[in-house]
Amino acid sequence: MRSACLIRLPQSMILYDYPHDMRIIPVSLILRVFRSGLLRTTGVYFLTSSLGFALAFLTLPVFTRTLSPEDYGLTAMFTVLTGIVGLFSGLGVYGAVGRQFYELNKKDFPVYVANSLIVFLLSSSITGFAVWFFGSWISKYSGYPQLWLWTVVLMGSAQCLQMIQLTLWQAMRRPIPYAVFQIGMAMTVTALSLYLVLARNMSWQGRVLAQVWTALGFAAFSFIALWRGGGVRWEWHWSSMRHALCFSIPLIPHTLGMMAMAMTDRILLINMVGLSETGVYSVASNIGMLIAFFQGAFTNAWLPWFMEQLRLNDPVADLRVVRVTYMYNSFLFIFALLFGLFAPSVLGLFLGEKFAASGQYVLWIALGYAFNGMYKMAASYIYYAQKNHWLAGVTLLTAILHAIISYFLIRWQGCVGAAWGTMIAFLISLVATWTLACRCRPMPWLYFMSSAFNRDPASL
Repeated sequence: MRSACLIRLPQSMILYDYPHDMRIIPVSLILRVFRSGLLRTTGVYFLTSSLGFALAFLTLPVFTRTLSPEDYGLTAMFTVLTGIVGLFSGLGVYGAVGRQFYELNKKDFPVYVANSLIVFLLSSSITGFAVWFFGSWISKYSGYPQLWLWTVVLMGSAQCLQMIQLTLWQAMRRPIPYAVFQIGMAMTVTALSLYLVLARNMSWQGRVLAQVWTALGFAAFSFIALWRGGGVRWEWHWSSMRHALCFSIPLIPHTLGMMAMAMTDRILLINMVGLSETGVYSVASNIGMLIAFFQGAFTNAWLPWFMEQLRLNDPVADLRVVRVTYMYNSFLFIFALLFGLFAPSVLGLFLGEKFAASGQYVLWIALGYAFNGMYKMAASYIYYAQKNHWLAGVTLLTAILHAIISYFLIRWQGCVGAAWGTMIAFLISLVATWTLACRCRPMPWLYFMSSAFNRDPASL
């Protein structure tokens, strides 16, 4: 039972009195985390991401010796364009599907999924037409060939359909099907890429086609799994479509801001430094993605557990969430720091002479991804409260600051300045989002300042 707070603090940083245990993070909680389903699920997701990363990393010496830095620059731009087109193709309805999984009953939820798919089909058609109409303009400013823009449209649409099924597996706490799907996709992409690039001599086109063909195949599988698993019931329901749109549309500027943050450094580098140097920088970004894989794995496991804890509306559960957050953020920062310091020493031997310079960027990119992982923890509270428009404002502001900061840092330090700018932008995003999260859902963030607190929370 709560007692009066002993220190007067803002409501957004409520302190609870839990007597006896004065430690910020008790050893018993750490042991429970290691035995908990949360950690096991994180392990499955991380193993999945690690296997995908390992495949990409092990084939990197092959591709860096076969493809030119210009080829890497084009594949990096394909990834950026795919992210933007994918946003408009599905309007991010998979996020609405994942949120409503916790609210609707088994009868109404398949209807909601079906109407979300209708939104996806309509938005994909409109997006495809827009890419065709503005194709010359897109090609001019991105450097990506206009005749190959069809690959961007298909890839973006296929990824959105995949995400609906993956989001449902995540919400249902079924990491094994999620893992099999992701590992199968990674192995298929790798095998096709090696065949098209080495056997068919297709350079960057082979890398792109391997991703597109794989995405289409697994998107078809996702739709069949939804249909045969009873996850879709075709029934026109305007209120479901409206909710999906109202939930997802505010996330468009948010995701656009995130996309802008992801592509700003590369676009600035292409125009200010050159395509070859951008390719080297992109390789460093791929190496730093190890941190993104880990924090992505934890976020996948964290979100269902987090939603269940907050729905309890219990101070002990709130305290449990806060402590796990502190543990995770501390580990993530230390892991990124050590990885960024030691990884460059072996990259020169592994990547070859053309890409040896990429090692100098890894530390800053890794720290940026660590801050991004902490940001996702804070954004979970806003997602829970369904106040997605708050995220939009923060992300757009951060994206603007990122562009300004990166521009001046690149002029001053070249490619290293781009890495610095990305790290600073992710840090700004973290601080701003955490501030809003405190207003959105008060939590005992400063519980350790109370003079008497913390009985050990119940088992995770």
